[in-house]
Amino acid sequence: MGSAKLQESTHTMVHYYDLQPLLEELDGLNQQFKSIKEATANKTHLGKELENYNRIVSYLQTSSQDKINTINFSYSPKRTKRAFFPQIGSIVKTITGNLDSTDAERYDLIIQNILKNENNIQKQLDLQYTFNNEAVKRFELTVQNIQHNEEILRNKILQLGEVFTEEGISALMIAEDAFHQLVTLYSSLLSILQDVENSLTFCRAKIYHPSILRPSELHSELEKLKSTHGNKIPLEINNISDLQKLLNVDCRIENSKIIYFISFPINQDIQYDLYFLKSIPSLSELGFTTVIPKNHYFLKSGSSIKPLNDICEQGSSFQCFQKNVVNSIKECERQILQGEKPESCKYVTLEINENHIDFIPQINMFIVVFPHRETIKMEFENEIEIKELQGIYLIESNQGNLIFRNQVLKFLSRSKGKPTILSNVNVRFDKEKLSNLKIRLEDLNLNEVKLNQLIPNTERESQSFDNSVKPWKMVNLFTFFSVISLILIVTIRMFFWRYISKLLRNRKLKQESNINMLPTSVDSPPNPGLYPKISLPGDAKF
Repeated sequence: MGSAKLQESTHTMVHYYDLQPLLEELDGLNQQFKSIKEATANKTHLGKELENYNRIVSYLQTSSQDKINTINFSYSPKRTKRAFFPQIGSIVKTITGNLDSTDAERYDLIIQNILKNENNIQKQLDLQYTFNNEAVKRFELTVQNIQHNEEILRNKILQLGEVFTEEGISALMIAEDAFHQLVTLYSSLLSILQDVENSLTFCRAKIYHPSILRPSELHSELEKLKSTHGNKIPLEINNISDLQKLLNVDCRIENSKIIYFISFPINQDIQYDLYFLKSIPSLSELGFTTVIPKNHYFLKSGSSIKPLNDICEQGSSFQCFQKNVVNSIKECERQILQGEKPESCKYVTLEINENHIDFIPQINMFIVVFPHRETIKMEFENEIEIKELQGIYLIESNQGNLIFRNQVLKFLSRSKGKPTILSNVNVRFDKEKLSNLKIRLEDLNLNEVKLNQLIPNTERESQSFDNSVKPWKMVNLFTFFSVISLILIVTIRMFFWRYISKLLRNRKLKQESNINMLPTSVDSPPNPGLYPKISLPGDAKF
């Protein structure tokens, strides 16, 4: 696919923006706006002239406060200057996201050095970072300019209070000038807050944006590093799109400071070639076959081969990252990349019944797999070429379009990759292990059907086969007697159970029929419960 570089380590550029002075200036502007409104409250001759200015400043004030709320800073003019950031912990979690444990520990040490003003060269070398003083000073200078202009505005408001004792054009001019100054300062603060909001948004997405660091400042830092690291820095400084692919951005908030980390790879001196292994069908005696690799991307330099689990970033050359390197490589993949016979590869058969065409973007070619004959067209600027194909083909661009079944298949504008086709492929499949028995097919005659159609190869096998029948006969005879015995046992048990049940039932009926005779005297009347009622002779009625 082209030449590639592999990351060896990581370098980080660090800078911060201190928002405490910025929020203090916003609080000061709110106080100045309040003073102007109080000074002009009872001046009816100026009310209509200054009404539009009041609306503009009120809008800017509200927008600035909304930006602060969006950034998630809790701001209130009634609080002290040290209480602008009461929710720092939640903000840090929101912005930073998940970090690798090694990077998180390194960032913590960098923050400690920055907050303690211990940015000496040795510690920067140990932690592999540089501190961008230019970006910090530029942000501080912007806030200082707002502070300076606010002092001028305060003097104008004091002057406005003295002039308002008199009515005239001078009061209106001073009031308009003060409002102009107020609008400018609010707009400057709003612009800074907008940049801060943008920077935190892109920082959360870990994407570089000019609101995080101006391109000119980034360019200056990279030029300094190139003078010490040389070709180990892979960045094309003038190409912002390539920079965004390679730079990794993170940020934290500590003590009202937003600290930005811009990291980029430092490469090895070794020049690699990047390979992409793609499974394509091959024709063999068994039909379509192929090899399915475990990994698809590989770095190769001489005998050194490094598998990758993801694609590298593409610029003037490919930039590959250490986190994507796989520690082990399959022997089949090594043999393919070294140009050896792929004897360790396991081939799989493919069932392909229909003609189809697939695009391979890595080499900007179409692969044609036609089990059946079919025509395709190549459309050039001045002619159309028709081909009848059957088999497997690779079709390159040649500044034309491919037409397949009335559908135009277009190539990419350019591609650095080129195909490498193996010429020493020896497709082998393990032979199936079959038994030594033979099957003989004969015309079926029901009168002459043999029970055994299996004919052994040797006499020894025939004898062993015949002897093996006797144990089976003995087993079958034993099984027959076992079944008969089981049936007899079950029958006897059922007969015995029925006999016992009948005997118990008769005994119970006999006990119920016995009458319990009680002793009585001669004179006592008969117990009506012992004898049934019978009529005396002569009492019968008809």
